[in-house]
Amino acid sequence: MSKWFVPVAVGMTLLGVVTAPRDARAQEWVAAAQGNIASGVDVGGKDMALRRARTVARFGGELSVDERPKDVFYGGLLVEIEPRTSFGGSLRYLRMLASKSAVFVGGDALLAPRTLFGAAGGFVQRIPMSQKTQLTLDPTFNVFFIGQDMPDDTVFWQALLEVGFRADL
Repeated sequence: MSKWFVPVAVGMTLLGVVTAPRDARAQEWVAAAQGNIASGVDVGGKDMALRRARTVARFGGELSVDERPKDVFYGGLLVEIEPRTSFGGSLRYLRMLASKSAVFVGGDALLAPRTLFGAAGGFVQRIPMSQKTQLTLDPTFNVFFIGQDMPDDTVFWQALLEVGFRADL
């Protein structure tokens, strides 16, 4: 082995590292903000009758990773507007079926002034308004199974139509 082998090998390695293409990059978060209003029908009360559902506003955000754009996570604030005001939160996992359609599962919790916890599922359809904004239509089904709202103001299940606005950030 020659006395020049090590310096030449080190120099060639450094040259290769310095001039190598820079295609590798870290994962990037993809974010969006969303606001919805929802109403529909529910079954509840002491007589478990079909009635108009509580009107709910939902404000939140979506996060996904650019390498897995079909897996979207949503977190938001719930505000019951009528028949009385309540506050809570919502967590959802969305699975994109196509660029404008998704299905979701998650949970909703109303926390104040009384509690009501349940599971949610549904479908999301995004209607483009511009390159970064969409109108959203979300048929949603909720089943509530625990909380202080029960049994006198029981909401056992709800079928809602959420209409909203979504903007990519």
